[in-house]
Amino acid sequence: MDFGSTQWSRILALGGADEDRRGELLRDLADRYWPPIYAWLRRKGHPPSDAEDLTQAFFLHILEKRTLDGIAGRERGSFRAFLLTCLRNFVSSERRGRRAARRQPGRRMLSVDGLEASLAADESGREPDQEYQYQWARRVVELALAAMAERLVADGRTESFRLFEAHLQHRLTTGTALSRRELAARFGRTEKQVDNQLQTLRREFRLRLEAVVLQSVDDEGAFDEEIRELREYLDPK
Repeated sequence: MDFGSTQWSRILALGGADEDRRGELLRDLADRYWPPIYAWLRRKGHPPSDAEDLTQAFFLHILEKRTLDGIAGRERGSFRAFLLTCLRNFVSSERRGRRAARRQPGRRMLSVDGLEASLAADESGREPDQEYQYQWARRVVELALAAMAERLVADGRTESFRLFEAHLQHRLTTGTALSRRELAARFGRTEKQVDNQLQTLRREFRLRLEAVVLQSVDDEGAFDEEIRELREYLDPK
């Protein structure tokens, strides 16, 4: 298992990076990980505008030299757990007035409307840490699906991806699987063809999922824990 290039190594490489490179990493970090950060803040009771500002300020904080120095000297493992610890500390320092949350003038780094609507409609009653874990798993799945879509579309297998996406999203949304008959009718296949395709596509998806997880851990124990958490999200029953 190759842990050579992870979010840890990318961040630690920023010690002597120029402003452009740091900005590039900031955008990448925010794109990948803002949903669980924002959702945690909202579950903590921060209004949407404050949660958005705090989320953006948090990622700027992560790239500060003193934060990077702290990362270099700590035991690592799960980037997910590290970000949550950093977020708690960051919010505590905000409360003590050590810094002011700020949005860069003229820029909106995040597009929170979709997630905000989802949180508003959600009736699960998840606590902040539970919401963070849930949104983290959801984001990992989104990234894996995007990578899978890119590959399958490039191979001329767009309909196969759409079949798998319909199967997966229905399961995540309802907790139940679409019947083979429904999928076969929707995508113009026989039930046997659907079965065969789903077996192949599940393997493909598992590989994409593992590739995303590998980017956020730096040892096998942390990898196994992340995969366990994802299985609970993908198969809550």
